[in-house]
Amino acid sequence: MESNHRKPVNLFLILALVVCVFLAAKIYAEYRHISMLEEEIHLDSARGLRDLLLAYQETYQKIVLDSKLPLDDQVLPFVPAIGTRHISEKFNQWTGHEISVSMVSDHPRNPANMAKGYELEAIDYFRRNPEADELYKTLPGPADAREDEGDDGVFFYAAPLRAKAMCMPCHGRKEDAPAVVGQKYTAGFNYRQGDLLGITAITIMRHKARDELVRGFFLQAAGSTLLLGLLAMGAAAILLCQIRRRDKEYTSALQEEVDRKTAELRDKVNLLEEYRKVLDESAIVSKSDLEGNITYVNDKLCETTGYSREELLGKPHSILRHPDVPKKVFADMWKTIQSGRVWRGVFPNRCKDGSTSWNSATICPIFDVNGNIVEYIGARVNVNELIEKRQQLQRLLTIDSLTGLPNRHNLIQDVSMMDRPSLLMVDIHDFSDINDFYGIEVGDKVVRELAARVGQVVEKHPDLVMYRFYGDQLAILHQGYCRPEDLEQLCYRIMEAVSGQPFSVDGHEITVQVTCGIAYRQKNPLIEADIALKQAKRKRSFVEIIEESGDIKKELAKNYSWGRKLQEALHEGRIVPYYQGIVEARTCKISKYECLVRLIERDGTVVSPYFFLDIAKKARIYPKITRAVIDHAANVFARNEFDFSINLSSEDIMDISVVEYIREKLLDTPLARRVIFEILETEGMENFEQIKEFIHEVKRFGSRIAIDDFGTGYSNYERLLNLHVDFLKIDGSIIRRICEDEVSATIAQTIVMVAREIRIQTVAEFVFDEKTARVAREMGIDYLQGFYFSEPLPAIDILSG
Repeated sequence: MESNHRKPVNLFLILALVVCVFLAAKIYAEYRHISMLEEEIHLDSARGLRDLLLAYQETYQKIVLDSKLPLDDQVLPFVPAIGTRHISEKFNQWTGHEISVSMVSDHPRNPANMAKGYELEAIDYFRRNPEADELYKTLPGPADAREDEGDDGVFFYAAPLRAKAMCMPCHGRKEDAPAVVGQKYTAGFNYRQGDLLGITAITIMRHKARDELVRGFFLQAAGSTLLLGLLAMGAAAILLCQIRRRDKEYTSALQEEVDRKTAELRDKVNLLEEYRKVLDESAIVSKSDLEGNITYVNDKLCETTGYSREELLGKPHSILRHPDVPKKVFADMWKTIQSGRVWRGVFPNRCKDGSTSWNSATICPIFDVNGNIVEYIGARVNVNELIEKRQQLQRLLTIDSLTGLPNRHNLIQDVSMMDRPSLLMVDIHDFSDINDFYGIEVGDKVVRELAARVGQVVEKHPDLVMYRFYGDQLAILHQGYCRPEDLEQLCYRIMEAVSGQPFSVDGHEITVQVTCGIAYRQKNPLIEADIALKQAKRKRSFVEIIEESGDIKKELAKNYSWGRKLQEALHEGRIVPYYQGIVEARTCKISKYECLVRLIERDGTVVSPYFFLDIAKKARIYPKITRAVIDHAANVFARNEFDFSINLSSEDIMDISVVEYIREKLLDTPLARRVIFEILETEGMENFEQIKEFIHEVKRFGSRIAIDDFGTGYSNYERLLNLHVDFLKIDGSIIRRICEDEVSATIAQTIVMVAREIRIQTVAEFVFDEKTARVAREMGIDYLQGFYFSEPLPAIDILSG
C-alpha cells in the first residue's frame, strides 16, 4: 500500500523534470534564434543602404551627364563619386557612428577613400570571385577599432563597385578625361568597363540590436516559462486525480480478473478430464513411473492385450514387449524420453495369448512446475490393418500383376546380391505394332501368353528365375554357373516355343517373333543385357551375347565424357554459332548468314557439330544447344541489318518449350521478319502436320522457311506447296558435282526450274570454287553458299566487318 501512495509523488517529480528539460530546450532554441534573427536584420539593413546609395549615385551621375554641364571646380563636387563621400560622412555623424557607410578603393583618387584591412580583404575577394555581388560577416569590434574595444562587435557588409559605361569618361584613359579631372587627379584612370573600382562598405554596430533582441527574448522566455509552469501544475493535479481514481478501478478490476481466472482454471480442469475420457475411448493409454513400472492403464489396453488391470499395475512395461523388436529400439526410446523429448514409433506388442498387436505409439515425459520429469504417458493406436495393407503393397511392389512374375524391382534387388551373374533379356519384335493394331488389351494378353510359353522352358532349369522387366520385356537370371553357349541354346529353345505356333488371342492368330540379348557374367548385367538386346535389334539378329564389355564400356565412357563436356560448355558459354555468309548470285555480295553451331574447347579449338550433335540428341541436351544458338544469334543480329537462318531439327519443332523459346527470343521481337528457319528435308516428315502447323505459326510473324539439303531425300514437291516454304537449299552432294556429272547438273537444273515455277528461291550449298559458282549462277540459282565465298566466322568478325 505504501508503494501505491508513493506512485503519484514519483510521477509528479518525473513530470516536473520533463517540464524543466522542455523549458531549457525551448530557451536554448529561442536564444539560437536571436543570433540568426540579428544577422538577418543587419543584412537586410545593409542591403537597403546599399540600394539607396547606388540609386543616388546612378541618378545624380545620369543628371550630370544628361545636362551636359561642363565639368569644372564648381560642378565637380556634385559628381556622385565625390558627393557620396560627403553624404557618407554626414550619415555617419547623424547615426553617432552606429552605422557607417563609405565607398573605398585600393587605388582611390582621394586618400580619405583608401580601403583598410578588412575592406582590402573584401576588394581582394571580389577580384577573385567576379560573379559575387555581396560579402557579409561579423567582426569583433568597430570598423576603425577592432582590437581596442570589447563590445559586441560590428556587422560588416560589402558590395562591389564595377565600372559602367557612364563611369568611363572619368575613369577611362586619362587623356580622354575632362580637363578638370585630368588636372585634379593622378589616380583612378585606365579602367575598362566591368573592372572593380572599389566597394561600398557598410558597418553596423551590433550591441543595440542585440540589446533589443535579448530584452525581447527574456520577456518571451519568462512568459513561456510562467505559462508552461501553470499548465504543468494543472496537468499534474489532473494526473494525480486520475491516478487515484484509476487505482481504485484497477483494484476492482484485479479482483474481477482473479475471479475470472479461477473460473477458467476450474473449467480447464473439467475440460482436461473430458479430454482424458476422449483419449481413453480412442487410444490405448498407459502411464509409468521413472523406472518404467506401469502406474495406470485404460480399459482399451486391457481389451487389446487380454491382461486385466490388476495383472499389469506395478509390472514393468517389458511384460508387453514382443521378442521380435530389437533391443536397440527400446534403448533409443528411453534415451529420447529421459532427455525430455517425445518419442514416436511403430512396433508390435505381445498379448497375453501370445498373439501380436501392432501399435503406433507416442510416449511423452510429464514435467512438474520445476521442469523435472515425474512420469511418462504413452498413447497407442492399433495399426494391425495398416500393417496388413503394407504387406500387401509390398507384394504388389515386387510381383507383376499381369503375369504373376517377379517384377523389375525384384530383379534389381536379386542382381545386387549376386557377383557377376548372367542375365538374358527377351523382347517381342515390333510389339508396338501389335498394341496399335489390336489394342492394348490384346497386347497385355500377348505378354501374358509370352510369359507362359517362356516359363515352360525356364521351369525345366532350377538355376533360372524369370521376371517381367517392363512392357513386353522378360528377364531371365541365371543363379549358378553356365557357359555362354548354354545360354545361347536356351534362347533358341525360347524362340521355338514362342515362334513355333501363333498366339491365339480373342480369336486373332498373331505370329510373335522375339529378340534376345545376353550379358554373360557381367558386373552390370542389367545395362549389358539391354545393350546386347539393342545390338541384336540394330543388326536384325535373333540373339546377341556380350562376354567382354570392354568396347561397350569404352563407348559408354566416351558418351559420358562428351555429355559432361557438352554440359560444361553450355554452362560456360562455349556452345556458340559461327556465321557463314550467303551471297546473292547476281552481285556476289553477302545478304544473309547461316548460324552453324560449334563447340569451343577451353584451349580455343573449334569442334565441328559432326562430333557431338548425335550424342547431344541421345543425352537429351540438344534443346539446350538450340537455345544457346538462338540466344547468340539474337544478340548478334540485333546489332546489324542482315537476315540470318537457324537450323531446326524435328526434335526442336516437336518440343513445346523450344517453340515457346523461339517465340520469346525471336518471333515477339523486331528480328522476326529477318530470321529464316532451316528444316532438314527428310527429318521429321512423319510429323508432317506438326511441322506444317509450326511453319504456319512462324510465317504469321513474317519469318521465312528454308528446306535444307533438298535433293537427298524424297524431294516431295507436293509437300513443298503445302508447307509454303520460301527457300530450297540444294544439297552440297549435288552442287559439288554439277561441273563434271551430268546427272547432278540435271537434278540441280530441275530443282531450280520447279522452284522458279512455284516461286521458291534456291540456294546452292558447298560452292567451293569459281567454276562451280559460275555454273550455279548460269542455272539461275538465286543464292550461293560455300567456302569459296565465306568460311564460318565467329561473331566478332561479323560485327567488326
